[in-house]
Amino acid sequence: MSTRVASWLAWSVCAVSLVLITGSMVFLVLNGGTVQDWIFVGGMVLTAIVGGLVASRRPGNPVGWFFVVSAASLALQALTSEYAQYGLITDPGSVPAARALAWPQTWLWVPGIVLLLILLPLYFPNGRLLSRHWRWVVWLAVVLCVLAAVNTALLKKEADVNTSIANPLAIEVPASAFSLFETMLEGLLTAVAV
Repeated sequence: MSTRVASWLAWSVCAVSLVLITGSMVFLVLNGGTVQDWIFVGGMVLTAIVGGLVASRRPGNPVGWFFVVSAASLALQALTSEYAQYGLITDPGSVPAARALAWPQTWLWVPGIVLLLILLPLYFPNGRLLSRHWRWVVWLAVVLCVLAAVNTALLKKEADVNTSIANPLAIEVPASAFSLFETMLEGLLTAVAV
C-alpha cells in the first residue's frame, strides 16, 4: 500500500470514528450520561486522532493502526449502546431497530480493548516484536479475542449490564457452563495481557 493511500485510509477511519463518537455523544446527552461515560468519549477521541496521525505518517508501523481501528471499534460500540438504550429504555419505541442494535455493542468492545491492552504493548514503539518468539502471544491474543467476542455476542444474556438490556441473539446455555467458560477466558486474557 502506498503512503498516500495509507494516509487517506488512516484519516478516513479516524473521521468515521469521530462521526460515530459524535452520534454517541448525542444519545449520551439524551440518555443522561455519567461523568465516566464522558471520560470514555474523550479517550475515544484521543485514540482516534493519535491513531490517524501515527498511521498516516508511519503506515508500516502497526501501532497507529491499532489505535485507529480500536477507536473505530469502540466508537461503534458506544453508538450502538447509546442508541439501544435510548430506543429501549429512555424513550421506548422512538427509534427504529433499537432491539437489533443492542447486539453489536455486546461484542464490539472486545477487539478495541485487545488492540490497546495486548497488541499495542507488544509492538510499541517501533512496530516490531522484541523477537520472533513473541509471535505465539500475538496468535493467542487473536484467538482469545475471537472467543471473547463470540462469548459476549452469543452467550451473555444481557447486552448491557448497566441497563439490563437483553441480548437479542443470546443462546441458552447452562449458567454453570457459561460461568466456567467466562472465568477461564477472562483468566487467559488477563495472563496474556500481563
